[in-house]
Amino acid sequence: MNLHAIQEQALVTRAAALGAVGQLPDGVSVDSFLAAASQVGDFDHYKVVPVEARDIARQVAASAGELGVRAFLRAVLAQGAINALASSELRRLPPSVMADHARELGRVVSNTDPHADWLCLDNDLFQKEFGIVSFRLYAAGAQLIDPRCGIPRSYMLKGGLADAPRRLLMMLGLGGFRPFFQVHAHEFMLDLLNEQGREDTYRGCIALFDLFPAVRGIIAGSWFYDPAVTLISPRVAYFSSTPLKHGGHVMFVEEGGNALVDALATSPTRRKLHAEGKYMPKTYMLIWGKKQMIAWAARQPQVALA
Repeated sequence: MNLHAIQEQALVTRAAALGAVGQLPDGVSVDSFLAAASQVGDFDHYKVVPVEARDIARQVAASAGELGVRAFLRAVLAQGAINALASSELRRLPPSVMADHARELGRVVSNTDPHADWLCLDNDLFQKEFGIVSFRLYAAGAQLIDPRCGIPRSYMLKGGLADAPRRLLMMLGLGGFRPFFQVHAHEFMLDLLNEQGREDTYRGCIALFDLFPAVRGIIAGSWFYDPAVTLISPRVAYFSSTPLKHGGHVMFVEEGGNALVDALATSPTRRKLHAEGKYMPKTYMLIWGKKQMIAWAARQPQVALA
């Protein structure tokens, strides 16, 4: 889908969604929501929704109900995509990232359902879709990149006092705790998520370093960075294999929590081992420094970085 076709589809989607909302309260529009939602801090990650944007959504809910809010947020996504297509932000992206981001803008506006249950300010799916149209997130390869993230200092103690010096030395070697690109999977992009798509995400991050020179590398947190998982479920080993072979690290974060639900959701093997007391899901953070990423890419001269 070319940019003109994406814009045409976005206009159709916006009109249909606004038609499903009905009459908006005085002073409320998709443009006013987009303006309010853009008032975020330099290090506010993609989940942060400013109070002013929440107030607008509440006004829509009061006049149009829950379904009206959903339709309104669908129109917001469509208008956000229209704005993104016309912006200098899209055109300043490296060619590979621009192509991937435009692809995802096209996907966002091609979904025209005004009443999808994930059209909610606090739903991660909406937050990621909004991140795409507002450039709070960048699409690269198979995943999304948040450029406003860092590593909490509290993580230095997650492995116990004995491991804290090693962790601190690692962070000193990376130059500090922030900023880092944080890499996120997105349910609506899972068809792209394989070993090739993941490596395309790394290349997208490398291409974006020129736009974000202060960024120190990439981070990502999940149960599948647990070293035990590469033995139990080798099919997910590719998520960390390339970084770990080329200067990356994994850092224990916590046992159980969200990992307990996510790791057991789709695997009978992991559920069985957990029931037998042989496996406890744990969250680990993957950390791969910028210099090490660039060195990895340089050893692959056949692959363009941008």
